[in-house]
Amino acid sequence: MLLVVIPVILLTLYFGWRYRDTNARARYEPKWSHSTSIEVVVWTIPCIIVAILGVLIWKTTHELDPYKPLESEVAPLRIEVVALDWKWLFIYPDYGIATINHR
Repeated sequence: MLLVVIPVILLTLYFGWRYRDTNARARYEPKWSHSTSIEVVVWTIPCIIVAILGVLIWKTTHELDPYKPLESEVAPLRIEVVALDWKWLFIYPDYGIATINHR
């Protein structure tokens, strides 16, 4: 990660120093032009992606009901959890097993 972060920080500082307003040697004179078709593509594709994701998120979040159990063919595993000082006690009543987690 540092292989990416350090060069980005250094280049940001370099370009900020090189192209500052008081530097008379650095000239930045781009040739601007406008293309409506490029603008339409650049704005339409992300808008479509956001709209699709919005519809998917809206549908799936409204399908989830916290009071309705999820459908499954497997019987649920019952676990009773007790909070103790600095540890947890997990009790599996169907199996007669208890385990403790401590650090």
